Amino acid sequence: MIKGQGQVTSTCIPFRPSWSQTLCALKNRNFKLYWFGQLASMSGTWMQIVAMNWLVYRMTNSPFMLGLLNFIALLPVGLISPVAGVISDRVPRRSLILVTQIILTLQALVLTLLTWTDVVQLWHIMLLILVAGTANAIEQSSRFAFLIDIVGRKDFSNAVGLNASGVHIARCMGPAVGGLLIGWIGEESCFFLNFLTYLAFVLAILLMQLPYRDTLKKPIRLKKDLLEGLSYIWNHQTIKGLLLMFAVAAIFSRPFVVLMPVFARDVLLTDSGGYGLLMGAIGAGAVCGALLGASIKQGYRWKWLLGAAFAFPMFLLLFTCSRWMPLSLGLLVMVSAGDFLQNILAISLLQLAASDEFQGRVASFLSLFRDGLRRLGGIQAGAAAQYWSAPIAVAGGALVSLGWMFIVVWRKPFIKGLPQAETRMS
Repeated sequence: MIKGQGQVTSTCIPFRPSWSQTLCALKNRNFKLYWFGQLASMSGTWMQIVAMNWLVYRMTNSPFMLGLLNFIALLPVGLISPVAGVISDRVPRRSLILVTQIILTLQALVLTLLTWTDVVQLWHIMLLILVAGTANAIEQSSRFAFLIDIVGRKDFSNAVGLNASGVHIARCMGPAVGGLLIGWIGEESCFFLNFLTYLAFVLAILLMQLPYRDTLKKPIRLKKDLLEGLSYIWNHQTIKGLLLMFAVAAIFSRPFVVLMPVFARDVLLTDSGGYGLLMGAIGAGAVCGALLGASIKQGYRWKWLLGAAFAFPMFLLLFTCSRWMPLSLGLLVMVSAGDFLQNILAISLLQLAASDEFQGRVASFLSLFRDGLRRLGGIQAGAAAQYWSAPIAVAGGALVSLGWMFIVVWRKPFIKGLPQAETRMS
């Protein structure tokens, strides 16, 4: 719970979708600082992702290595996320985020220097991915709960949608600019810009004025708190079902992004600029999905969630059949819109279903299932692409996700709890 000076009151109109509804969380000063700081930071992050994937593929010429590098980032997520969730429920979340942002700033600087001096090797990249993965695993367990600290429970769904839109506006700009910079200057330019944008996000967080959290008074009992969190999730049908939905999509559908360099060079026969456009199309679709998710009125979010969960793999199947760049770009917009509409609605319902004392621990398992297992999916997608081809690997994963959603609707293991999650808005 949050108390004292700075208590947030809602400005949203939850039942009438409009542009004033869509942007209402930005009326909050702290969220505005967070949103613009993250927009800068994530633009740099996506430049680094594009440049790092291109650098690794240029160095190794191996789709499997792309998947392996993404898998390496999973290792700290699996080990640290549950522990980070316990810590997030007991210590200031802003402090955790600041520490991790400083670590990420330093790893971007090191990567810049290694690449600029032309001494970078594959093991350097692997080590830095481990460092960044560790920092991200700690941070992600705090971020979703931190949004509730900033805007309150009433405006949380809107904040999640706007937060995702900012991330993916950056996903539009970052890859497109990064792809051009790779060909013009080199990968090191993307890494250096990422370093600068991390500094901007650190400054934004320092400028926030947040109220005191009474969870600071509670001691950390790591084993007991972790077991309590696991028991709570296991016995909560809605939370468990949403996490399982994240897991299936993360392993089988979302790793298509890892193989974008392969689709760009070997399937669509383009260069780093075309690769940047493909990644930018993914970002454009994500912005559309995020803004739509922020505008959907209460009572309908769970229905849109199920529709998006079907649309995402269906458009992904169509994308694997395309060999024409304009069609591929259009399909990627639809793929990403479905993916991120599903993503932000599920995050909103998941956090709203969780009680206040378990928000950090639920967020930690969300990070593990959404981001950690996506890394695991990356290695299976890379291996499948190496053995067969990138289109076959992605199509196979999309079919598995589509089949799973048919089972979910048929069996209805947790759907009946979704409308109730939406009522916890105050």
